[in-house]
Amino acid sequence: MTETPQNQKLTDPLQSNVLRHRLRGWIDNERAIITFVLCLLLGFAMYDFFEDRSDGATSSDLLVDVSDMFLPVMLLLYIWRYTPLTLLKANRSLESTVSAQRTDLERWKGRAGIYLKGLSESIDQQFHQWKLSKAEKQIALLLLKGYSLKEIAIARGVSERTVRQQATQIYKKASISGRAELSAFFLEDLMIPEQDVDD
Repeated sequence: MTETPQNQKLTDPLQSNVLRHRLRGWIDNERAIITFVLCLLLGFAMYDFFEDRSDGATSSDLLVDVSDMFLPVMLLLYIWRYTPLTLLKANRSLESTVSAQRTDLERWKGRAGIYLKGLSESIDQQFHQWKLSKAEKQIALLLLKGYSLKEIAIARGVSERTVRQQATQIYKKASISGRAELSAFFLEDLMIPEQDVDD
């Protein structure tokens, strides 16, 4: 059974973590490789320090060996402490932005709910007058929402060619030329209130 488009998230950037997951995997792999190399350098520096010490090296030589250990240690601290904290801070900032956007969306939905319901009913009535099939109604609604033919095909589990044919049939039944005219049919009479225009 094909999942209904309303239940399937197609291109919601807030839900899609694929890129972030790949980036995190790449960063973790890079961090592991760099850590391994730095640990090798640190190990060689420590070995050199103890060798020089057992050979009776001067304090200045030992100080040079200690300074050779300092850089790998600082880089390890940077990689394992500072970088994760920076990423955590950026992630918290992103989560805060997403949360604010979701709150705005829910607030808008709450205010506009009654109007959206009326608009949905009007759109459905018009689809019925055009004698659209159930599948055509779903496709027409997704076209109105701005989904591409490819996204609609994925959501419905059919080929893009099938969706294109169904879209053509919708336009023919509605006596319109295409997607832009379909949107204009329902939205052309929407106007910004006059007080907002003056501002």
